[in-house]
Amino acid sequence: MFHHKDKYLKDEFGVTQTQIVKKEWHDDEGNWYEEEVEVPIPNSDFKEIDEEEYLSCSERPEWNVVGLVGQVFNRIDNTVGLNDYIIPDKGISTKDNNNGFYRVLEITTPFDTEKGYACYSSAI
Repeated sequence: MFHHKDKYLKDEFGVTQTQIVKKEWHDDEGNWYEEEVEVPIPNSDFKEIDEEEYLSCSERPEWNVVGLVGQVFNRIDNTVGLNDYIIPDKGISTKDNNNGFYRVLEITTPFDTEKGYACYSSAI
């Protein structure tokens, strides 16, 4: 279902990691050109699934049109678990009661005592 989800490396906030590579090409007259371009870094652990044919979103039976505001990645402290409600506290969100601002949908990076935070995703 999510054929290309882990195809490229991402940081703890879900941002695709990139690198600068030199691209060379020539025109019909034989002139060579080169430029540096920024491209995603491939994930060496990614395995392409050959037995499943890739279908675009509009061709999938489960696909529907939905309106999204956005998904954010942020930091949480060690009091927060999956589906907990949170509120911001000095740059790192902490657990709140059910009246909290956001609900943790997924913990994307486990809590690290050296960093002092974990990362989560939430829809807003």
